[in-house]
Amino acid sequence: MKLDEYFEEYRKTLAAEFEGAFPRDMASCIAAGYYAGLSVEKMHVFMVRRAEISSVSVALANQNTSPADIEKIIQARKAGKIYPADILRHAFEPQEVKEDLRKEVFDDKNA
Repeated sequence: MKLDEYFEEYRKTLAAEFEGAFPRDMASCIAAGYYAGLSVEKMHVFMVRRAEISSVSVALANQNTSPADIEKIIQARKAGKIYPADILRHAFEPQEVKEDLRKEVFDDKNA
């Protein structure tokens, strides 16, 4: 399978219709999966897991994400938290979240 075919096979695994080029961060991950020999199915699992982590880590104050932070995210998801704000409230202290997001995340603790 060629790279463009791999992209098209991956596109078919998406739950929504998607046309055109992928955003660069997704495209680079898909290409890396192709060159690493991941099946399209494994690539799909990889991208889902990546999104589960990055959707939360992007809100953290630290520019770098540690294995400990990732474990907090994973454990919060295992505890039934789905939405990033719920995970942030469950697993992190306010000072660990970007300052401009703290009020939005932590002022509504009962959400």
